[in-house]
Amino acid sequence: MAKPTVAGALVKQATSHWTPLAGRLGLSDAIFADLTAAYGESHRRYHTLVHIVEMLDCHAQSRHLADNPDTIDLAIWFHDCIYDATLGHGENERLSAEHLGKVYSGDCSAAAQALILHSAGHAASDDPDIQLFCDLDLYRLGVPFKTFDQHGRDVRAEYTQIAEDVWATKRNAFFQALLDRPVIYQTDYWRSRMEKRARKNLSRTIQSHAG
Repeated sequence: MAKPTVAGALVKQATSHWTPLAGRLGLSDAIFADLTAAYGESHRRYHTLVHIVEMLDCHAQSRHLADNPDTIDLAIWFHDCIYDATLGHGENERLSAEHLGKVYSGDCSAAAQALILHSAGHAASDDPDIQLFCDLDLYRLGVPFKTFDQHGRDVRAEYTQIAEDVWATKRNAFFQALLDRPVIYQTDYWRSRMEKRARKNLSRTIQSHAG
């Protein structure tokens, strides 16, 4: 029997997360097909199904922190379903939240849309579900530097319309804004695991591209 392809293995992982959630919330197979197609769009390099599955895996590790874990899973699935690098700040989140509302109006939909909208800025919050969702979305900041750097290259590849000097300036400003926060990760669980390395990754990138 032939070994599964990387793509096939990824879809299998995605399905393992989707199937129980769909059963609990009444999500259709058509929605799953729509989402996997969206995350497979040719212009994507970072905002792909790999990112979604990774977030879902991380959520599975820290699900005990959530008040409404199904809401977080639903938000993860939809939060980057619309991704157009030419749009202004917050527009992809707005459109992704709107798309969720159009295709699913059942339990958790409104709350998941609110999480998606909040992720445009990852602002600090007292809400445990917002805290966890933001931490999951920022998980990749705290991975080993080689992987972190590749993720940066992947994001850059989605924004080919922006000149390199402009890109570097905006990226460094965003990274510095994260470093200026008292904490990057809002939950103790992910802060203890990711904060130190994330700060090193961000600082190293800023220093290596300064000027």
